[in-house]
Amino acid sequence: MESEVGELAGRMGLLLHIRPSELLGLEGSGIRSFLLDAALLARAAEDLAKTGAEGPARSTKELVRRRRARWRPPRGQPMWD
Repeated sequence: MESEVGELAGRMGLLLHIRPSELLGLEGSGIRSFLLDAALLARAAEDLAKTGAEGPARSTKELVRRRRARWRPPRGQPMWD
């Protein structure tokens, strides 16, 4: 239960740009809240890196569509010579 709350606080902290210790309403010394924030944000960032922002791809076709959607031609280069 506590880890789920911590993970949610970490994710919400990333989304809202607020320290997770503030979201949880914890008051303590500066170093203690800093270490808690670092641990929660690191866990949330690790989870997001594993699954990606959209979640895991359900198929190879979906993965290809996502990658093609992000692709942009190089800037400053003429398309045709």
